[in-house]
Amino acid sequence: MTALFTDPEAINMLRYLLALRINQPLVVLPPCLPVEIAYVLGAIITERLPTGRAKPWRKMQSAWEQANPPGDRRRKSRWPLKPPEAAWPLELAWLPYQAKRAYGQDELLLCELKLFGTSAAHELFLELILPALEEAGMQGDARWKRPRSLWGRYHVQAVYVARGRRWEPVVEDGRLDFSYRPAPNQWAAGLELGAGMQAAPTRLVWVTPYDPPARAQSSPGKQNRLRRAQAYAPSLPELLLALAGRLDVVAPGWRPGWRQGAEAETAVAQALALAADVAVGNDEVTPPPRPWPGLVWGQQQFDPIPAALLPHLELASILHLGRQTQFGCGAFRLSAL
Repeated sequence: MTALFTDPEAINMLRYLLALRINQPLVVLPPCLPVEIAYVLGAIITERLPTGRAKPWRKMQSAWEQANPPGDRRRKSRWPLKPPEAAWPLELAWLPYQAKRAYGQDELLLCELKLFGTSAAHELFLELILPALEEAGMQGDARWKRPRSLWGRYHVQAVYVARGRRWEPVVEDGRLDFSYRPAPNQWAAGLELGAGMQAAPTRLVWVTPYDPPARAQSSPGKQNRLRRAQAYAPSLPELLLALAGRLDVVAPGWRPGWRQGAEAETAVAQALALAADVAVGNDEVTPPPRPWPGLVWGQQQFDPIPAALLPHLELASILHLGRQTQFGCGAFRLSAL
């Protein structure tokens, strides 16, 4: 059994499960909901903040507007939105639990929001994100109001926060519990990483597209998208290295503390050595549909994955791997089928 790269409870993260109740006869979600969430909530937060705190938010919103100008002869509409190379001022990931595109009156749309590192503060959620989410559900701003769009057509029914594998209520029936103060490491409380996974899984399914940490920035032709996706599909050692890179972002102190002894070097070396012998096939890899960000989607077929690597991989799936994680990129699941 190889040791985890770092103690999960040393990683600050708040996981919120949001339940939005649709209050109109029909809502049709965009092709990539996290992209619209990032744009709409970012715009609302920018306008609500005082001038002294709004500078990084205004810079981000300016990038969105430049990437999505009003319709012209070449592009009759700015929808669906194209995400710019501009991250939110908060380190987060949106992950919709989206089973379908169309929702009717009183149906619930579920979405997970993860706040990482220094952004994993409940006060930031209450001050910035929850009010913007409520405003976006009540008011259909002309900038993003379209027939059957989500905005202006829901209310926040409930919000839960993770403690291990349980979800504890923060908002129920629209009422906020002001006394609840989640700790930034409670997501890992009692969580036995890898324990819930099937033994020796052989299939990795990308729940959201994967955008490799390092990739060429050229824009390939339409015919090359499939070959590019297959070329960038990660091997098992590359997944573990991507996990180490992700920890640099969400838990930047993990390496120094690790290297005070030989445990860190040993843990990574053991995991990489074990992963090196696991072959991978990418025949079922596809490019993500536009306008999703990322390069790799679909499924990868592995030789049976050793049980000792499952805790690493579950941690990776929770934290998201690669680039553009603010849109939920880099989430996956393992199966034996």
